[in-house]
Amino acid sequence: MCCFNIKNTPDLAYTNEIKNSVTKVVPLGAVDGGIQGGPLRIPNTTGSTVLEEITINVVSESGKTGLRPVGLFLESVNDVMTNPSVLRGKSYGFVRNALGDSQNWINDVMRKSTRAEGWMLREVNLRGTDFTGRMIQYHPGTPRHFDGAPYWKVSSGNGTFRIPLNF
Repeated sequence: MCCFNIKNTPDLAYTNEIKNSVTKVVPLGAVDGGIQGGPLRIPNTTGSTVLEEITINVVSESGKTGLRPVGLFLESVNDVMTNPSVLRGKSYGFVRNALGDSQNWINDVMRKSTRAEGWMLREVNLRGTDFTGRMIQYHPGTPRHFDGAPYWKVSSGNGTFRIPLNF
């Protein structure tokens, strides 16, 4: 993935030096009406794009950071919570390697499975004492669900989504 070099302008907009276009930055979870729990939902009428600040992993003289749209690529738990369909076609191993070490998320097993198969990534509160209810699950597939085909289940706080592993 390519990152853009940006420069901060006084009006809190960022100028994309590659395309020379101004992008309004909306912090994760922030909306014109305040903060919302769960995935961010911004009405199309605002004209805003959800962006997440990332650090460019290439050694650079300027030490600049880049912005990327959240939910387009599978790079963080925020991507999955914003757009669960980023899991479509992704293997268990790929997702676990990409997200398994996420801060405030715990690797777990599916507790209701009779065969002790499957994987869960569960979010814990900031104190680490309770689960928040947000989770990503890998189901290896049973005859009861998806005709035995493996699938992903995402509980985001705004609903539960099931995404087939293979499409």
